[in-house]
Amino acid sequence: MNWETGHTEPPIRSIPTIVRFLGYDPFPEPMTVGERLLRKRRERGWAILEAAVALGVDPGTWRDWEAGELTLFRKHRIQVAKLLGLDQ
Repeated sequence: MNWETGHTEPPIRSIPTIVRFLGYDPFPEPMTVGERLLRKRRERGWAILEAAVALGVDPGTWRDWEAGELTLFRKHRIQVAKLLGLDQ
């Protein structure tokens, strides 16, 4: 109920289960790379630390990417594109 009224969001670890239960992703369609990274984290139920470790970057770097600060090294652009299923 708190989620529906905008007071809180469920823990990110619960999102994959919620999406399976609902049969769809209730979050808005991502428009930016940062939003797509957040969607990927939700799909996998990853905390920022887990996402950062999966890509081999610092958690602060991942956080910056989600916030739209995409000053990525070529190596990072390739990793992000691969994770998101984008053309490199």
